[in-house]
Amino acid sequence: MFFCLGAACCWAIAVSLFRPGVERHGAAAVNLFKCLLAALCFAVVAWFMGWRPEAGQFEDLGLIALSGLAGMGIGDLLLFLAVRLGGVQRALVFFNTAPIFAVLMAYPVYGELPRPMQVLGIVAVLGGVLLVESDPRRKRVDAGEELTLVSEQPAQAESSPASVYKPLAAAIAGVGGALCQALGIVLSYGPLQQIHVVPASAVR
Repeated sequence: MFFCLGAACCWAIAVSLFRPGVERHGAAAVNLFKCLLAALCFAVVAWFMGWRPEAGQFEDLGLIALSGLAGMGIGDLLLFLAVRLGGVQRALVFFNTAPIFAVLMAYPVYGELPRPMQVLGIVAVLGGVLLVESDPRRKRVDAGEELTLVSEQPAQAESSPASVYKPLAAAIAGVGGALCQALGIVLSYGPLQQIHVVPASAVR
């Protein structure tokens, strides 16, 4: 649990730090830079560890690479698009639905039925997303630059097409990123039981 919370904390900080780069250079460029830099760092550490792929590991490495394409390639790209369209907070609200998709995917792939606490967690996450998105007192203006009270600019918020299109696009990108991230997690779970996490991270 502590590893999961730590990863979530690091990811929230990282997305906040990535936002200026996304707005300046675009989601695809930032995602490519992030993945190349991470792959290089993990590859160097794996080399110093003395890790070399074994003959029976190539299938697992292929699944890990596929999981990276889904989760870090497409998933993170969609997340960065959501950040650009709706801001960090809005993007992360929808991206946090990834564990729900992962739990649902784990059943047909690994036969893991959701436990009662996991079901409760799904309900809590969905309730949180609905609570944030249905708050009538706050509305994002100009693609999520700053949160503004609806009462301050009622006419502009209602009449601006961007105030309708961009939040919807951010929501679609955020949920799509969560879905791809969950697919990547499910694909990598089995191979990670056979391959050390550092070289697996380099491949992913």
